[in-house]
Amino acid sequence: MYLSSARRYRPHLWHDVVGQETIVTILRNEIITKTVSNAYLFCGQRGVGKTTIARIFAKAINCENSIKNNGDPCQECSYCKSACIFELDAASNNSVEDIRNIIDQIRFAPNFNNYNVFIIDEAHMLSNAAFNAFLKTLEEPPQNTVFILATTERHKLPITIVSRCQCFNFTNIPIDKIAEHIAGILKNNNIDFEKESLNLIAEKSDGAIRDALYILDSVLAFCNGKITEQEVKKILNILDDEVYFNLVEKFSHNDIPGIIIFLNTILEQGYSIQAFMDGLITHFMYLLLAIDVKTQDLILLNEEKKKKYILQAKNIKKDTLYDTIKIINTGSLNYKSSPNKKFFLEILLIDITNTLKYE
Repeated sequence: MYLSSARRYRPHLWHDVVGQETIVTILRNEIITKTVSNAYLFCGQRGVGKTTIARIFAKAINCENSIKNNGDPCQECSYCKSACIFELDAASNNSVEDIRNIIDQIRFAPNFNNYNVFIIDEAHMLSNAAFNAFLKTLEEPPQNTVFILATTERHKLPITIVSRCQCFNFTNIPIDKIAEHIAGILKNNNIDFEKESLNLIAEKSDGAIRDALYILDSVLAFCNGKITEQEVKKILNILDDEVYFNLVEKFSHNDIPGIIIFLNTILEQGYSIQAFMDGLITHFMYLLLAIDVKTQDLILLNEEKKKKYILQAKNIKKDTLYDTIKIINTGSLNYKSSPNKKFFLEILLIDITNTLKYE
């Protein structure tokens, strides 16, 4: 059976985890020093490793050899092979009866070494009655029980639950680390790629490595032998950078009729207004980074493109660039509710023309 890249390359050891180094270090040290707590709360957006790290941690705290392996599960002992971990998806099992089933199970001693481990995913979906039933157990948990709650919406959890957990806030994975991880996968499979194509995948994933790997599957299905920047742009419906360089050039000449015609030409090619807006936001974000020497290293593009952004930003008045970005940000928030999105976008581009000034 075919396995998606997100499943095939799911980390099983600490050193395989991408972008959560601080959390990995803390949990690894707790295993080595035998200072495991009774309850943990993992918070963060989708696809950043909450459930993956919960599974590694759950396996490692009962592994017979984890201390000798610097906190890693050995993958060979009886516990590692059985992977006896209870997982509850609270999105579909959120009733008080589901929590009572867990409470019934913790009365029994663990089958293997030290702990009964319970992972509750999407914990914020539990009902109020379920939280109330769970609270007493969380206040006075048995010594041989560890709860790991994972959630994308910490604010929806009762403070009484949160205050009884050791909390970890998972960060979004940086673009360069996602791209580096994908590059490693492709190299191991002898697949050629253009570096910039991986940055596009990483940017589109919005900091979620799982999303990046699902995008990678689509790209691999489309590309034949080599992943190129242009093919990735086609798949992700991303407009070429030159479109926005040309558009900013038109802004500099106050060419409003030319801008409107230019926009319509783009939309007639089949690109969506959302794709155009996404590209516009990205272009001006790079111009913002390029306008100051201190932030130019944050532009994660090849040197040639980086120089183009620096050159274009050089002649823009800094204060008007800030004002333009505010206009674009407000427009990106409001255009979806507009009854005529195309007209809204045309007015937005006129506002940018009247705001953006040059040295």
